[in-house]
Amino acid sequence: MKGIIIGGGIGGLTTAIALAQRGISATVFEAAPEIRAVGAGIIMATNAMQVLQRLGLADKVKEKGYRLTGGQIADQNWRPIQTIFADYAIQKFGVGSYAIHRAALQQILFQELPVGTVHLNHKLESVKRSGDKVRVTFANGFEDEADFVIGADGIKSAVRQSRFEEAEYRYSGQTCWRATVNTSIPQKLEKSAFELWGSQPGLRWGMVPVTSNQIYFYATVCAPAGERDDINTLVPSLVQQFGEFGETVTNLLAKTDPRNIIRTDIYDFAPIKKWYQGPIALLGDAAHATTPNLGQGGCQAVEDAYVIAKTLSEHVDPEKAFEAYQAIRYAKAKYVVDTSWMFGKLTNLSSPWIHLRNAAIRLTPASAAKKSSDKLFQLNY
Repeated sequence: MKGIIIGGGIGGLTTAIALAQRGISATVFEAAPEIRAVGAGIIMATNAMQVLQRLGLADKVKEKGYRLTGGQIADQNWRPIQTIFADYAIQKFGVGSYAIHRAALQQILFQELPVGTVHLNHKLESVKRSGDKVRVTFANGFEDEADFVIGADGIKSAVRQSRFEEAEYRYSGQTCWRATVNTSIPQKLEKSAFELWGSQPGLRWGMVPVTSNQIYFYATVCAPAGERDDINTLVPSLVQQFGEFGETVTNLLAKTDPRNIIRTDIYDFAPIKKWYQGPIALLGDAAHATTPNLGQGGCQAVEDAYVIAKTLSEHVDPEKAFEAYQAIRYAKAKYVVDTSWMFGKLTNLSSPWIHLRNAAIRLTPASAAKKSSDKLFQLNY
């Protein structure tokens, strides 16, 4: 059996590795002229780390990443709203969560594949059934065919747009800035991820160490979609918007090269009902794009990758394999999309609801937070 994977991101590369380990050949085609690390940092949570253990990659991620012992949501004065400790996850599932730079993670995955597996600068133009095969055509004129095609090409998936139902894109109302900064790690940030919630709707600041001398940050505000930044005034503008979080935040911004700051309007799409059509399937954000509020986008793609390889190894007919893949993964992926969307709505609240929200979350027992985490971390395959 031969496959084609469209998209050379975390989901696509992990899928190629998982397939290869089960003796299934697959070629990865990526539209970009080079493998680029978009998004600066990422957390491989306990669920993704369990999958990476099965694939023999966890130790490499641990070596290049930064183990987190906990996470905390706090208000603008750094007063805790909710605290999560990672020790219970290690005790229950055998592995914790690791923050890592996307470039480091992609390099780990890329190096795991044989030379010639990944083909860059191949922008997809069409996906068509051709008898019992699937034929793909690219903008550079190259064509190929295989027994199955997997679209792992992100929220604006060309595979989905050409073969599946129209996705209903939803704007969260928030825009996000992200960057990684070379700096010493403040003591209060050691081994922990922080997300601070401000006094205005959508105003959030998150940060997490990704190495012993690098911090990844993200910052959100409520804003119309499509706005653009002036690179000459970007850092002062962010300092003004996020100054209420104090010197730890403003000092970090002062060290940030504005050319390294990525701005993204936060979208997802309403869950689609079917992820496959015959021998063509969708994976990761192409199938179930989620807002980043749970930090699960990349993790869910890693889970998809393992399951789709497993079902393809168990079924001669790709369509049957993809049907089994969706049956295993749909409920959890939809839970992530829906929960993350609702979580984002909570952060969009305005005063006086902000104070009531914070008070209510503070009264929520730790056991409830652990139960929610367990729904994310538990694997059902």
